[in-house]
Amino acid sequence: MRKNILLTLSLTLICSGLFAQNYVLDFDGDNHVLIDSTFSFNNLTQMTYSFWVKSNWQGANYLVDITDDPAGYANPNGGFRTFIGRFQGNFIFSQYFRGTNTSNVLDIDSKAGEYVHVACVIRRVANNGATFTYEMTTYLNGVEQDQDELTVQGRTQAESFLRLEPMGPKVLGARFNLRNNNFLTGQMDDFAVYDVALNESAIKDIACTGVTPVTNRTILYYAFNEGSGFGSGDSSQNSYHGQNNQPFFMQENLPNLSLVNPTADFDATAFQNSFWSRLENLSINQDQSIWDFGDGSKDTNNNNVLFHQFPRSDTFNVCLDVSAACGSDDQFCQDVIINCPAPVADFNFIYQDLSFAGEADTTNVDSVFWDFGDGNTSNSATVLHNFRFDGKKTICLYLYNNCGVDSICKTFDAVFQSVVESRASDAFAIVASPEKKEIQISHDLSISDFSYRVIDQKGSLINSGKVVGKNSKKLNLSSAGIYLVEVESDNYFSRSKIALY
Repeated sequence: MRKNILLTLSLTLICSGLFAQNYVLDFDGDNHVLIDSTFSFNNLTQMTYSFWVKSNWQGANYLVDITDDPAGYANPNGGFRTFIGRFQGNFIFSQYFRGTNTSNVLDIDSKAGEYVHVACVIRRVANNGATFTYEMTTYLNGVEQDQDELTVQGRTQAESFLRLEPMGPKVLGARFNLRNNNFLTGQMDDFAVYDVALNESAIKDIACTGVTPVTNRTILYYAFNEGSGFGSGDSSQNSYHGQNNQPFFMQENLPNLSLVNPTADFDATAFQNSFWSRLENLSINQDQSIWDFGDGSKDTNNNNVLFHQFPRSDTFNVCLDVSAACGSDDQFCQDVIINCPAPVADFNFIYQDLSFAGEADTTNVDSVFWDFGDGNTSNSATVLHNFRFDGKKTICLYLYNNCGVDSICKTFDAVFQSVVESRASDAFAIVASPEKKEIQISHDLSISDFSYRVIDQKGSLINSGKVVGKNSKKLNLSSAGIYLVEVESDNYFSRSKIALY
């Protein structure tokens, strides 16, 4: 049979404060309490959820599911739905109303296998006509975890007030198989809903004393102390009694968190050739963690594992301060050595005329970038590059890795192939008309046949041919540039560098 409803708050405080033997709801993914379908509330601007839960957090189920619109709650103008539990890898507290929603994530994995107090406060913080903005704040053992806003748009102001209609399922205890028969299992106790926004101090009192107050603002309260049978009694004045799926109460006490003291500890692993380090929080009994990374940055991340990027190679004294919501605090510090050497840029090269060959030193290098100074670049470790014009060339090499970048530039003089004339150089006359982009080749009358070649600065043959008889040759070139003209007969050879502009 269910226990008698406590008549006054003071009596509740006295009895609960003794941490007497207590029955709790034991759930395994099939067992649940179906709250009376008449459970409802209307015209609220604020409300609070409060309950205790223990689980290993393996599984994917809704621990709490209260809705009046199971099919359309996510649609525009949909109904009210609150679901709490393990979903998509996180423990979330999600609120839907009129087709909009917000979800807060609680880092509850670090509390696996122990009772934690979960609370959520929803309160209106702004309104503009029929548009209401609600702020949702979640707590774990009295410590704030996450906060977000829910904007509700109604056609009238009345539609924007929080309300749960007396229809749709209202269920406590994980009953959903969301992923591969991996049910969420554990215990739940002292589930309460208030039509007022409890402040942080009041929520911390519940967590630290184990006492869930029953007042005239309590609209639903399940103490789960019946111990047998199929009925679960709502101990609030509304008496929304629930129907158990089957008898599954078990006897267990809530912890006295005021006696729980934390111990700080963590393990740090610096990644090779990286500024990143993996930090694993090995502390016990902590409700809040504050990391000081020794580089001027801090973090209040409560995750079991976090990753931090340090600004440079150095030795950093990392400290972790932990505290229990109702107990003391502790600190643990250790040095984390970050060794992330940036590359040292250097390259070897050889050159001949307008051709450059280079090879980068790629020790401890992730990527390479060459800048040849003429608009051309390369990402290869070894390069071969031909310049178009002679003159002083500056080539720069940039080397990158996770730790930084280094660069070096080197210069050399690129010279177009030297002009060599042999065997009666005056036998041929090579004359340029730069403005017409023409080249005239002529010779003395002793030469009957000759061949010619025109080569550009890249070394490409762009024009060639043979002249029969004692004729001259006029060549029209399409573009300006510096060209090498070679003329040869049986007995004579001449080479000249010609500039057209």
